[in-house]
Amino acid sequence: DFRMLIASAGALEALAAAPPASGQHARRSQIKTALTAVAEELTNTPTICRTSYVHGTIVEAFESGKLARLRKQPRSSAQRAEVLARIVAGNGS
Repeated sequence: DFRMLIASAGALEALAAAPPASGQHARRSQIKTALTAVAEELTNTPTICRTSYVHGTIVEAFESGKLARLRKQPRSSAQRAEVLARIVAGNGS
């Protein structure tokens, strides 16, 4: 459980900090870069990291632009955490 939490939090932090690229191929490259960094921290492969440890909605939120919208909204860290929790739960932004 802790490995999943650490991996999901690391991926979320990396992807939320990166403005999404305009093209799908470039966005996939951004995701791969973020997951590679998380996988190195867990001493695992990026594929295993993504399929076993990173919550899928984090990657989906990045791909759909929900994380980018979160970056643009000035909020306190508590409000940002609440919004991120809703994104992961699938309740929008």
